[in-house]
Amino acid sequence: LRYGAGRHFPKQSCLAFRTRFTFGRGVALVSPMLRSLSSALKAWRELTDAWGKALFVGGRLRPDSSPEEAETQWAETCQVWKDLWQRTGRTDAQL
Repeated sequence: LRYGAGRHFPKQSCLAFRTRFTFGRGVALVSPMLRSLSSALKAWRELTDAWGKALFVGGRLRPDSSPEEAETQWAETCQVWKDLWQRTGRTDAQL
């Protein structure tokens, strides 16, 4: 099998998983690619717990949510995202 410009698939193919959280139009956090499904699910759970409930709908803050809640949600989710990437060897400068 071939893909791209003459490159071959590795003899052992594997799956990789990542999580993407979208906070609004054009604002998203994406986890690192993880080869272990259990690691990917753990990362997803960590991000989901930090994210909490949906505060936006249609690009607008829900009437039952506050800007302060949105700021807290963003800060907590960003911290978990940063921690996930640092566990894979990324530095603050790379993030």
